[in-house]
Amino acid sequence: MNNQCISYLFFDSMTQSLSTSGHSPAISSKKLRHVVISCMIGNALEWYDFALYGYFGVMISRLMFPPDQTPVGLLLKSYAVFFLGFIMRPLGAVLFGYIGDRHGRKKALMWSIYCMAIPTTLIGLLPTYEQVGAWSAVVLIVLRLFQGLSMGGEFTGSMIFVVEHAPEGKKGLWGSWSSLSVLIGLLLGSVLGMLIDGVLTPDQVKLWGWRLPFLFSFAGSWVGSALRKLTDDPDQAKADEKEHNVAPKKSMFLGRLFAHYWKDMLRVVVIDVVVAVGFFLVTIYVMTYVEQHGQVGYHFSANTLSMLAFACGIPVSGWLSDRWGSITVMQRSIFLLCLISLPCFWGLSSSTFGVVLLSHCALSAVMGCIFGPVPSLMVSIFPRQVRYSGVSIAHNISMAIFGGSAPEVAIYFIDRTSITLMPGVFLAVAGIISWCGLANLRRSRMGKMA
Repeated sequence: MNNQCISYLFFDSMTQSLSTSGHSPAISSKKLRHVVISCMIGNALEWYDFALYGYFGVMISRLMFPPDQTPVGLLLKSYAVFFLGFIMRPLGAVLFGYIGDRHGRKKALMWSIYCMAIPTTLIGLLPTYEQVGAWSAVVLIVLRLFQGLSMGGEFTGSMIFVVEHAPEGKKGLWGSWSSLSVLIGLLLGSVLGMLIDGVLTPDQVKLWGWRLPFLFSFAGSWVGSALRKLTDDPDQAKADEKEHNVAPKKSMFLGRLFAHYWKDMLRVVVIDVVVAVGFFLVTIYVMTYVEQHGQVGYHFSANTLSMLAFACGIPVSGWLSDRWGSITVMQRSIFLLCLISLPCFWGLSSSTFGVVLLSHCALSAVMGCIFGPVPSLMVSIFPRQVRYSGVSIAHNISMAIFGGSAPEVAIYFIDRTSITLMPGVFLAVAGIISWCGLANLRRSRMGKMA
């Protein structure tokens, strides 16, 4: 209760400061506070749920798959199941995007949190291979697919909801809180993993300890859904809903979206390459990389510090994007990422723990600077009537192709080339691709102004 009161007071002070900053908010400070807090809590819990498999995936694979697996084969199978969740993300984007654009953002966000809470809780109750044989792997895959379906509409929906409510001139800063909530979810997972790892014995973690965070998520999801019921769609969205009270068929809606906005969707896919690759290499794969190729052990506490560095970069870059522009901030951050990616992956294989930690924190902080302006930039690309669908589909196509496969691609290239710095090369190439996408978007906007 104390934390909740602190959060409310914090956001209330920020919204009150907006009222006197020269940019009058379009909605009351109380409503804006409810919108931001509900989206941050819900999105944080969604990413907490989704990230749990990233942290406990190898152990879960050992329990759910046949025991006669080689270490590399088990690792690849673990990340393959992780990737399966991404297959459903584009489908979830289509489903929740249609609901959000035609039936309201709030309704889509309510359904997305339900679709994550149930399968996540069931993973915590899943029987092992020793108990039910191959059915354990089958049920695990099905539950992961439902998690992916939910993620197809959650992050993009929450950032759209926040940016549409935010006042002009502050959309970059307020939108960055949606990105920050992703890191809050990951930090919750990291801290809880650290506590479980520190308090329980290895045998206890294997037997039942790994199940606890999956079961805990149900209570958090219930709180998030309750808070979202207190919010409402933007006034313009409600007016458009009345205007389009006879909604077209989904096929017609998607046909018009791809016919008229395919260039914008392609730009989002390209811009998101570094977001997708960087996020999953830096937050999920790095721990595996250090364990396999480093000369010192890595620990949940070090990962938590790196996530704090990631989180610190997000609001700073969101604030700067309101002054310099989202494209400028992202391009400069990507340029810096390309410069440090190889040195940092070299540092991750160091025999000195301080160098390993510093390398991870540097990558995380720069990725945070890339993440901050993403919500306001993505929302600005599409008109409001197709925004939820356009952003969600394009973002999740990029995440499915480049994000979910990033750890497995990194492992594959290291295995094929025996070059341990290949993840750094992969990350730099992803940055170059996205930088070019941002340059194309800038030229397109300048052409429209001419």
